[in-house]
Amino acid sequence: MQTDKKLSGRVALIAGASSGIGAATALALVEEGASVAIAARRMPRLEALAERIRERGGEVLPIEADVSDEAQAAAMVQRAIGDFGRLDMLLCVAGVGVAAPFRNTTTAEYREMVEVNFLGLLYPIHAALPTMQRQGAGHIVIVSSGTGRYIHPSTVYSGTKHAASAMAESLRREIGRDGIRVTCIEPWRRQDRVYLPHARQCPRGGGTKAWRHGATGGRGHRRGHSLCGDAAAQGQCQYPDALPH
Repeated sequence: MQTDKKLSGRVALIAGASSGIGAATALALVEEGASVAIAARRMPRLEALAERIRERGGEVLPIEADVSDEAQAAAMVQRAIGDFGRLDMLLCVAGVGVAAPFRNTTTAEYREMVEVNFLGLLYPIHAALPTMQRQGAGHIVIVSSGTGRYIHPSTVYSGTKHAASAMAESLRREIGRDGIRVTCIEPWRRQDRVYLPHARQCPRGGGTKAWRHGATGGRGHRRGHSLCGDAAAQGQCQYPDALPH
């Protein structure tokens, strides 16, 4: 690999790299010369991405990890540091969402979104900060959402993304003096496996179709939730668009 690229000699860890924004980010960083550790729960997808990176002459380390598990998140960070000897960039991309209003979301789904979308940011950052502080430099990138800036009817998901955006801004103010940058990205719409709209006939009747939205996030599962609620009986869906990241 050429050594005159702007990220040559830098090491990046991407959490949530098995698809979508995470996978695209890993490929982009490699093109700029960085060595990458790619982490997610779906190891077969990571191995496929790693093969693409190696074909491009990149240096890559796939790590199977669930960022909502504190021990796994810490081990993921230490594995990357142990193999590459440093950590310059931590990109927290992993996320999961249920496109549904509050009353159509279960308590188990509340818990999962909080654990992945918020605690799944805190655990890797907590593990990576000591190394970055010793280095006197580093860059933490948090992928939040447009729903972290604007109110969205998917109540719990939007709440976790507001928390992520607020935490990123607070963290930036706290650790900027240590030479560590914090960037929060709030994407809106994109086309990949995180949110896929599917038309369905409304199960409550009403003569016209309602919508269900399948969520396939970094955890690799899909769940559908009727978003039309009582309005379905009148053939009116309140949420005609798929939830963004």
